[in-house]
Amino acid sequence: MSAAGDKPTHRPNGDERADTDYAMSFTKGLPHNYVSGLVRLKAHFEQFVGAIETGASNDFREVPLGLHRGFRAAPDESPLRGWETPAAGLCFNLSGHDPQSITMPPAPRAGSDELIGEMAEVYALAVLRDEPLTDLRQDAAASTPRDRMLEELGALRWFNADASPSGAGAEAMYRRRTGLSPQTVFRGLAPGNSVGPYLSQLLLVGSPSATNEPFDGMIEYGAQTIDQRVRQVGPTDFMTSWDEWFDVANALSPSTRAPDTAIGVTSRPAETSPIMCTTMRCTRRTLMHAW
Repeated sequence: MSAAGDKPTHRPNGDERADTDYAMSFTKGLPHNYVSGLVRLKAHFEQFVGAIETGASNDFREVPLGLHRGFRAAPDESPLRGWETPAAGLCFNLSGHDPQSITMPPAPRAGSDELIGEMAEVYALAVLRDEPLTDLRQDAAASTPRDRMLEELGALRWFNADASPSGAGAEAMYRRRTGLSPQTVFRGLAPGNSVGPYLSQLLLVGSPSATNEPFDGMIEYGAQTIDQRVRQVGPTDFMTSWDEWFDVANALSPSTRAPDTAIGVTSRPAETSPIMCTTMRCTRRTLMHAW
């Protein structure tokens, strides 16, 4: 299928520039400068890109990985965390399209109203991470934290229908969403994305049986039992200081978080991370614009 089809052009957004020390590119894991937060050497990033292009494991092993001494919030010689399947975009699938045979539009450019809107929406969802998902629906009752986030997002040029976003072409305008509501905020553009509850009920509901109700989250299929429940995380904040961010940028794993408190069906944005982490593995160079 992939061999017979046309090969798409992977378009960059123009932000991968050496004169900015690759400030808008994915550099996590490389050695960084403590003062600027940027890569210590441009050559390290260029070597990383070269390894992504070849996909050779030997090339990745030659790329400098983080710091071994000089961590700010962790002891020297702390264990490092390497890149996860960085060459996945070069693999070949036995069914369906190969990763390199499909593409996506360029990421929003630095300084664009679209990027500002995207970043603000991500942070707004982080603020609301412990609010119930039932607040993200059209018939939801008033919620001070959610309504405040909607007001602040709606004031941005990207989401304000009365404003004209700067530097936005036809392709970007197609992605634009205005008039955010509890039903439409934090959602994508695919058909049906703004319909129904925020989280698919297929990720929550189990099957009725002699011992379980549907909303117990247990699916019984013959001799198998599939548990749809997730671990409900305790209150933990990561990388809220420059020192901890610097360490993580230099390939150190985040500090140990609070233990999971219970197991249950997903009810808050914070509990969607196990689903997102297993379904969104983005390692293509064309996706490496933010982290």
